[in-house]
Amino acid sequence: MKAEKTKILKMVESKAITATEGMELLEALDEQSSLESSKEPSAKARYLRIRVDGGQNHKKNININIPLPLIKAAGKMFGFSMAFVPEEARKTMQEQGIDLSQMDIEELIKQVDSGLVDGQLVDIDAEDPKEGNIKVKIFVE
Repeated sequence: MKAEKTKILKMVESKAITATEGMELLEALDEQSSLESSKEPSAKARYLRIRVDGGQNHKKNININIPLPLIKAAGKMFGFSMAFVPEEARKTMQEQGIDLSQMDIEELIKQVDSGLVDGQLVDIDAEDPKEGNIKVKIFVE
């Protein structure tokens, strides 16, 4: 938990996110922590994983692992994480009819919990004129 809080604070410090967004993330982590401590240990934890690979010399590699219970507690912050997806990759997704900012996170969580959605959700391979080949993958594991 401490490592996650430190990452959030560093993101605020580097102005990758606003102080308000940082506070919301910290509150969501605290809420998640209290939920986890009140539950009995369950089966293997599941995550929504977002991978962005590519760019020249692979300088644009991003790995985001979000525990599904945290998404339940802070579904509104999902759109925030999409800010890390390069603009060209977002344009390619939009051209293919995928607008992640319009994704209904609550419905997705219901589908995942019921076992109807599992594995890879999004797989994008985009060519950015400045950065080169960029791949975006979003999956549940």
